[in-house]
Amino acid sequence: MSIHIATLLFFVYNKTMSEIDLNLMQSQEKPKRKIWRYIFLFLTLAIFFLIIGGIKGWFKESPREVGLVQPKPNLLTQIKNLILSRERGLKGEETDRINILILGIGGEEHDGPYLSDTIILASLKPSTNQVALFSIPRDLLVEIPGYGFGKINAADAFGEAREKGYGPILASEVIGKTLNQPIDYYLRIDFSAFKEMVDAVGGVKINVEKSFTDAFYPTYDYKYQTISFEKGWQNMDGETALKFTRSRHGTNGENSDFARSRRQQKIILALKDKIFSSASLWHPGRVQNLMDSLNAHVNTNVELWEISRFFELSKKLDYQNIINLVLGVGPNQPLMASYYNSAEVLRPREGNFSKLQKLAEDIFQPDTAKLASPAFTGKIEDKKFPIIEIQNGTWVLGLGSRVRQTIEEQGVLVNILGNATLRDQEKTVIYDLSSGKFKKEMDIIKKQLKEAEIKTTSQAPFSSSSTPDILIIVGANQNI
Repeated sequence: MSIHIATLLFFVYNKTMSEIDLNLMQSQEKPKRKIWRYIFLFLTLAIFFLIIGGIKGWFKESPREVGLVQPKPNLLTQIKNLILSRERGLKGEETDRINILILGIGGEEHDGPYLSDTIILASLKPSTNQVALFSIPRDLLVEIPGYGFGKINAADAFGEAREKGYGPILASEVIGKTLNQPIDYYLRIDFSAFKEMVDAVGGVKINVEKSFTDAFYPTYDYKYQTISFEKGWQNMDGETALKFTRSRHGTNGENSDFARSRRQQKIILALKDKIFSSASLWHPGRVQNLMDSLNAHVNTNVELWEISRFFELSKKLDYQNIINLVLGVGPNQPLMASYYNSAEVLRPREGNFSKLQKLAEDIFQPDTAKLASPAFTGKIEDKKFPIIEIQNGTWVLGLGSRVRQTIEEQGVLVNILGNATLRDQEKTVIYDLSSGKFKKEMDIIKKQLKEAEIKTTSQAPFSSSSTPDILIIVGANQNI
């Protein structure tokens, strides 16, 4: 059911229920028979759905698990939840933390329409009315179920390719498990809605912290244009705000995903302020434009009755002290730059996501909220993990991929996969080009490729697309 219809039903429901309370609690003039006929019909249908739903088992709910999010239920379940909404809380309220995944995508008019350009975990703490925004870099390397390792921003696209509407569910699973947090709700919005929403409220006022220029901002006809922003307060319309959030090649330190994440959070908070301002709430035209845009460009699992609960909760939240957490790359940061499939990616410095999970868990703690995010240097400065390349030295299609899967199942990532110049290799050879620096990884690889020959040298015997620490030339003896 569309957001537009859902919101309309929510207001009709609230109005109807308040009329019922009024007639029952106070002495009133005898109401018209027509009104009581509608109330009687409403209660009859409510009882009918509750009884039949209980018999059929329509309203059973799945247990809440880390990383898993339930899609929006069918209409009958939503009606039941709407009827009982006064006795229910939002998902996460029982644990005093509501997690909402916000995904920003390009939409159908762009290349890679379902790649997540923006990934933010918004967390609400009802007991203290705190709000926290945790921006997740789009280049973070994670394992996506059914697809192997890839950038985290591809999870939504893979899910959408599997089944329409499944993208944000798969993204919620991947991101939830990466951060060890249950994802209660998701909100996926495309660029068209973003522009329309900013324009619908009359633009937003943003403080640009640093002047910068981006000479490689993409145009809609697959070319480039130059955009610039001057330091100081600026009034931005939808198109300008979109450019401000999407710019990736800006000067003056604004050329990283981390700087972009900070700009995205600025726009989101400014848009929130404008939407909930009295000028917008009492402007029928703006409300109508907002709802039309949401209806056309937003995918969410928020139900009918939950809109009311979120609205009531939003009036109590502390928007003056929002916790903004943006991960960085540096000596004291949990992430490091690396390579995977010849592309630059980010991965956890310690080899697992325990530090990211700790940050997500403690995001409302004062020390976590003060975490600094130094600018990304753009350098692959850390050699804690080896760069591993596999070349298929045979004409057996997919043999290199099979060897890669065998190795990665043991927790060792293969950065680059390709074909060797010579394709007549009989025996697999493992070249240790690191002078024994990565003994742990070498031992794992040797154990998985038992028939391989080991050679230690300082120079790769075949041409390579990078400078690997370990080079594996796959031979025909691995075709088993």
